[in-house]
Amino acid sequence: MKSFLAVLLSAGVCLLCAVEFENADWDKKARPVKGEPGVMSIGTKTVIYTVAAPYIPVEPAKKYRLSGKFRLAKPLSAKPGKLKFGVHTYDRNKRPVEPEHATVIERTETSLVSAAEYGERQVTIADGRRWRIVPNFSYIAFDAANDFSDLPNRTTVAITGLKLQSDGRAVLTLKEPLRAFYAAGSRVRMHHRVAAFLYGGALNQKLDGEFREFSGTFTGEQRGMAHNKFRKGTAFVRIVVMLEGDGVLEFRDVKFEEIP
Repeated sequence: MKSFLAVLLSAGVCLLCAVEFENADWDKKARPVKGEPGVMSIGTKTVIYTVAAPYIPVEPAKKYRLSGKFRLAKPLSAKPGKLKFGVHTYDRNKRPVEPEHATVIERTETSLVSAAEYGERQVTIADGRRWRIVPNFSYIAFDAANDFSDLPNRTTVAITGLKLQSDGRAVLTLKEPLRAFYAAGSRVRMHHRVAAFLYGGALNQKLDGEFREFSGTFTGEQRGMAHNKFRKGTAFVRIVVMLEGDGVLEFRDVKFEEIP
């Protein structure tokens, strides 16, 4: 990264600053393109992504622009891959804020009918009528707060099955044994796992052999599934470039900046 950024961050200042990435900032999955300074590449026949190493501090109330230039190396594949370009979110301790930690299914708050013991793989909730389960993508979050102050909630466990009873109660089958004890009456809610990254810069964009610029903005805080809002609890981000499909993706001039 540019040295001026380090000075700004060390002083706790980031007024309209811009983070511009150099070759060394990207992880080992990205490779410099020979003869083209500042151009990096990743290639795959399925899915591959590269992450820029720096943790960039953000304040969700502010507005940020992510931009970069992308192309596919020639010769193009018969079924060329598509670009995904965005951020991975982290809390103030630089722990990832994953989608299941913060993606809430509204109006699913309820309580445990009975205590949920450590190591159990079934729990009973008082009202499961709004719970619609997608196995391994639906999660139960424990110690849920009505004001969502528990987010990001890292107590989440994937749900593999639901049996709704005639009185509205539901027995949930969990993918993994519980890692803690939760008392009867504890508040719970349903969460959902969506994309791991927020693709506010580009989502499934087609490319050709010429560099094209893609950009997008991030601002605000969400409890849902928007790609241009930070997950609740986000304090840092890292930049992600992904190619989904065949080919070699080349990119340059990636920048993350605060804007008015």
